[in-house]
Amino acid sequence: MPDVYYWCRGQDDNIGDVLLRRRFLRELRHLGQVHVLIGGASEGFIDAMSFDESDVLHRSQAGWLKALYRAAIRRGVVLAANPGEVRVDMKSALAYSSIIPAQVLSRWRGGKSLQLGVAVKGKHSILRIPVTIFGRNSDLQSFREEVEASPDVPVYPDWAFDESRDTHVVVARRDVCAVTYRVDRPMLSESALEALRRVCSERDLKIVVFSQVRRDNSRTRELASTLGGDVLMWEDDVSHADQERKIRDLMAHSEVVVSDRIHALIMGTSEGATPLGLIPGPDVKVGPHFAAASIAGISGEIASLGTDAVADFIRGVIDRRTEIEARVGMARARVANLGQAVRLVNVGVRERSGSLR
Repeated sequence: MPDVYYWCRGQDDNIGDVLLRRRFLRELRHLGQVHVLIGGASEGFIDAMSFDESDVLHRSQAGWLKALYRAAIRRGVVLAANPGEVRVDMKSALAYSSIIPAQVLSRWRGGKSLQLGVAVKGKHSILRIPVTIFGRNSDLQSFREEVEASPDVPVYPDWAFDESRDTHVVVARRDVCAVTYRVDRPMLSESALEALRRVCSERDLKIVVFSQVRRDNSRTRELASTLGGDVLMWEDDVSHADQERKIRDLMAHSEVVVSDRIHALIMGTSEGATPLGLIPGPDVKVGPHFAAASIAGISGEIASLGTDAVADFIRGVIDRRTEIEARVGMARARVANLGQAVRLVNVGVRERSGSLR
């Protein structure tokens, strides 16, 4: 079996960045021993990734690249690019530039490369070139949202749609409205807040505001105070795995999850909650990512809407629960199909004669 080299770096304080990378990792293990570039990730992030003793973790980017090139010269490898959002900037351009020669070397020896589940953000024509080259030379490529610049690349739901715990919590009645919002975006308008309070009161739902991303704690406190709900902070002494467990327990009791963070909404679907994106600005992430899962109309910009209109929108999404659950099931199946495509990657390894010194 070939060695697998997995570029796996995410935002350390974001549980969502764990979910999709962990799901992809499970498929890569079927191809061979996985050499993971984890960089400076915290022990909490690493623990939540559920690495096992077969995985080789690399803290040093230079060390991972050295191992990659030594392997690619000797024999074909599987080179897996980081899933998730790719910001077109100097950092991403340099990262992709550093692995493209290994991609070419490996291909000469029967190796494969994968760029799966990405969303490329940014139009800078020069800095985008390395990302584009790697993608076009990849044996499997997919986006997690529609991308106008590459209409021929298939679109699949985010890997996290098929990432859940082994056993599901069954509750007699879902009586919670779980809420979380980004700290770096505008606050929900007073009309939206009032609409949310109104619908929760009508349906006897308890509001609980939580943090999926640690840096959102200040927004969590602000929303809990404004909405009058309970609060689930991500405290400094709580690990990624423990916070994920707490959030999943909360969502298992939730009728609806309200957020502008895509992975909070996706994680909610895996625990049976209805996703609702009340977006205080342009809906550039939630709508496109759920459209890739064939789930439409669960989000939208509501800054200019009055209380009655927002309340009607909230009720409409919650009342589509059965339809949305069915579409989530189809999205999960599509991710599983993508995983099966990874497992079927045929690496025709050709060894280099002689030894590398």
